[in-house]
Amino acid sequence: YALSNKEERLSSLLKRAGGMTKSAYADGVQLIRKISAKEMEMNLLKLEVAKNAADSLEIQNAMDRSTYTIGIDIKKVMEKPGCASDIVLQEGDSIYVPQLNNVVKISGEVMFPNTVAFDEGRSASYYINQAGGVSRTGKRSLGYVVYPNGNVSKIRKGKILPGCEIVIPSKPEKTMDPQRTSMWLAIASTLATISAVISSALK
Repeated sequence: YALSNKEERLSSLLKRAGGMTKSAYADGVQLIRKISAKEMEMNLLKLEVAKNAADSLEIQNAMDRSTYTIGIDIKKVMEKPGCASDIVLQEGDSIYVPQLNNVVKISGEVMFPNTVAFDEGRSASYYINQAGGVSRTGKRSLGYVVYPNGNVSKIRKGKILPGCEIVIPSKPEKTMDPQRTSMWLAIASTLATISAVISSALK
């Protein structure tokens, strides 16, 4: 579809397309947008001022992609056209309306990454257990849920829906504070000196 005007919104285009069918999965609707030249410039700028290697890698990965997904609440959009969630479309935008995907994927640091049938009312713990539980290298408190529409939520706050993915990240690597390390080395050196002095005095 060609945009009817520069202010055309998501609700308008869906209406022109005849709306969603009965088999459409509203919670899985995605808006996929191309990365603009301006956004690429901003990524380059962020890459130049990145504080550490992890930040640089994340930005570089984003630059390698030509598109990104915008999380939308299509139910709110259709109920209240013109609301904040009813995004103004841009040239090259794609709208994907899937059928119901009645499974939940569990990935990351679990004993057996798995995909299981969605069971209404079950918590994240139930699905994690279906993957054998969290592994020794996993950090459950950092876990998050990726929804079919592109939204992401922490496990403890997110409701489990059909088609979503539960991800358990690895435990953060422990890094020693340089100042604290220097302090303990200084203390150890002082204690060693005192011990040597006491030892010499007792001889």
